[in-house]
Amino acid sequence: MSLFSFREEIHKIQTVTNAFLKIELRSPWLNKDIRIMTACNKRMIFMFYYVVSKGNIVDAGVMRSQNQTKIMFSIKASEKMIPRAILLVATVVNKVVIWDSQEIDLKQQNNNIEIRIDEKEVKPGREIELQLKGRPSAYVGLAAYDKGLLEFSKHHDMYWEDVMQVFNDFYAIDQNQFDPFHSMGLFASISGGTKMETISAMSGRFGNVPTRPYSRLVAYRTNFLESWLWQNVTIGRSGKRQLIEVVPDTTTSWYLTGFSIDPVYGLDLSYTKAVSVPPKVGVPVSFLIKARKLGELAVRVKASIMHGHETDAIEKVIRVMSENIIIDDTITRYFNLDKYGREEFTLSLDILKKANFSTVKLQFIISPNPLSTTIHNLDSLITIPSASGAPSMINFIPNLVVLDYLRAIGSNATHLIDKARGLLQKGYQIEVQYRQRDGSFGNWRNSHGSVFVTALVGQAMEAASKHISEVDATMVDRMFEWLASKQHTSGRFNEEQSITYHTLQGGSRNGVALTSFVLIAFLENTEAKKNHKTVIRKGIEYIASQLPSIKDVYDLSLATYALILADHHQKSQTLRTLIKQAKSVNGTKGMEIYWERDTSSIETTAYGLLSLVHEKRYVDGICVMNWLANRRSSSGSFPRTQDTFVGLKAMAALSDAISPQNNDYSVTIQHGRAKNVYKVTSAEVDQELRHELPGESKMVTLSVDGRGFGLFMIAYQYEMDVKNINKQFNLTVETQFSDAGYRLQLRVCTSFIPDLMHSRSNLALVEVNFPSGFIVIGESVLDETQRTPFKNVELRYGHTSLVVYYESLGPEWNCFTVTANRLFRVAFHRSAYVLVHDAYNRKYSAIREYEPPQDTFLSD
Repeated sequence: MSLFSFREEIHKIQTVTNAFLKIELRSPWLNKDIRIMTACNKRMIFMFYYVVSKGNIVDAGVMRSQNQTKIMFSIKASEKMIPRAILLVATVVNKVVIWDSQEIDLKQQNNNIEIRIDEKEVKPGREIELQLKGRPSAYVGLAAYDKGLLEFSKHHDMYWEDVMQVFNDFYAIDQNQFDPFHSMGLFASISGGTKMETISAMSGRFGNVPTRPYSRLVAYRTNFLESWLWQNVTIGRSGKRQLIEVVPDTTTSWYLTGFSIDPVYGLDLSYTKAVSVPPKVGVPVSFLIKARKLGELAVRVKASIMHGHETDAIEKVIRVMSENIIIDDTITRYFNLDKYGREEFTLSLDILKKANFSTVKLQFIISPNPLSTTIHNLDSLITIPSASGAPSMINFIPNLVVLDYLRAIGSNATHLIDKARGLLQKGYQIEVQYRQRDGSFGNWRNSHGSVFVTALVGQAMEAASKHISEVDATMVDRMFEWLASKQHTSGRFNEEQSITYHTLQGGSRNGVALTSFVLIAFLENTEAKKNHKTVIRKGIEYIASQLPSIKDVYDLSLATYALILADHHQKSQTLRTLIKQAKSVNGTKGMEIYWERDTSSIETTAYGLLSLVHEKRYVDGICVMNWLANRRSSSGSFPRTQDTFVGLKAMAALSDAISPQNNDYSVTIQHGRAKNVYKVTSAEVDQELRHELPGESKMVTLSVDGRGFGLFMIAYQYEMDVKNINKQFNLTVETQFSDAGYRLQLRVCTSFIPDLMHSRSNLALVEVNFPSGFIVIGESVLDETQRTPFKNVELRYGHTSLVVYYESLGPEWNCFTVTANRLFRVAFHRSAYVLVHDAYNRKYSAIREYEPPQDTFLSD
């Protein structure tokens, strides 16, 4: 065994001077001046600086000083300094050069790239159109990846640290800890008696500093196509570029990513921020996010340990909402070709009168049957709050209508049936929360039973039992027993609780509407019809006795349908009377029939259609359905919950009678330069096709070739200034901020502006939307008015909004206070608003904006 010895002499560093120099950078932004403060503990006569980037001296200069200890100067941040530069500042004190250096990272990237796709869903092998928008002459790289890859969140997107890693490798300079100038890519040569303040290199210990740790390569699967596109293009002078590519035959979901390089403004990439976390210590991280467009903004946070060998990531989606109110509307047409032929439509889209031009969105929808759109939008039919007994049935009745229809046409679309059944089960669980101890159902939990709500629930329960096993037959029997006990000796039904829907529950018209509504519930339930014959007979006799005095077409439509279900001898005469009061217009698709009323016109017309279908008057029924179809939204619903309940029921009844089993046609749509062709057969009776309409053309041309039945819709959405919203309520909002803006208290007061003296609103909802960064808890809502107390409070959108429910509002003021707390900071707050509206008449509304405090620290 041999011994090895090593000897090294370490000499003390010879201090040349006690002077030092310090520099401070301010505002390192591209194309702006960088302010530099240089401070020395000795007085300076002059100072010189160098800016080094990518191995070149890109700027240099000398500054004179009159024996000062601080010198302020500025340099221009140019594209030559992207992405990183080194600033070296030096001066001479007592014949010794002292210096300091600092890296300059240009934070802002003014090169923006926007990628749009004409279709979000396409079949394998179809073409898609990519629209690129960015700076002229910018170089763009594109790629598409399979979203199912396990490595998706780690390696497929390009981040800023990836670019800097390549930059560091490409411009790598051997690091020499004993010669800092060499590490910057410079050398220093001093003449005369001036010395450099540096470390004496008396040791041979030096070497290269590795720029990155070694890591294992990721093994990718190669037995199927995982990526495609891989295009490199240059944006033209117009700032736009269009590409048409064919989607691979692989059936999957693709993720499109890209980057842009501009010769002047540099690279456009997603923003990232890195932080180091010591063991067993939590470190908060905050960063500002600036949204470039409305919609959903994905924010990804990635954490890594062991030099990147172990990583984890989360993704959150932030909803970026507009300051304006979003308005949705639909233009609907239908066609019915008995034999092979051709039909053409030309539509002029008169939709921009009140719209913000830049916010208009158009979508074309083709439905082989009247309920296709509804079937595919069951979970988003109506977006209004529904935390009370009657409106919450929006989670129940439409699903029931769809299931009955799918069963009637013999559909084998199990995924749609399973979806509707699951939503029906969920709606059932929600609705039973409003069941009262006496077996009735009310508008609120733990309240009293409502005749209207109990009859509404009773109409649906027997039909629901055919699709879900949760329905309790005993519960249904108790509902109808409770209803039977509320019948007056005359046969009439009166509402005993607070009125939330005056058109139906109000007793000023001899209670014909409510009595007919309750009897319809009895007649449509097999068991109730058998067990309560006396109740039905007395009720029908009361309705028949009131026929000569009925003046309201709404009452007449309900009474007619009830008499038809009861097979009363006056049903035919009553139906003829109802038809005489109908209005007819020549629409774009022939005759349209409807029943006119200031409110509830859709519901009235829907009851009329139900009567026509039961009497097999299908020709008239198609004219009525044409009018109803033009009142639907793009989701397949109607504006109000009660309209949706009866409207879908009526359209499903007619659709079942004229089921489109012989569809065989193609649809060609032309909008601007875009042209698309769709093929529809009887095998797709429960499907729908959607297509985004690009461009700004106001004309849409559509042609149908073949035979069959179908509906098509042009759904449009735009934004409107809140100042254009109609007012039917008084509304005031008082704000109070405390705790340095971390606590917000609102005092909201509202009252109804009646058209007639002593009239009141229907069920009224006050929606309070809080500024970004604030959240609220339900317990913080305090009622200040005891005359008309609110009945319920519903929290929405992750506690960033709440809805206060009133049974009705009158001319008296009703006030409440609510407190919200700041959860996170926001740099640029936008206006928030409070909205009050009638749940059954959307024309009755009012809105008020309020300003949150600005976070001056973040704004600066």
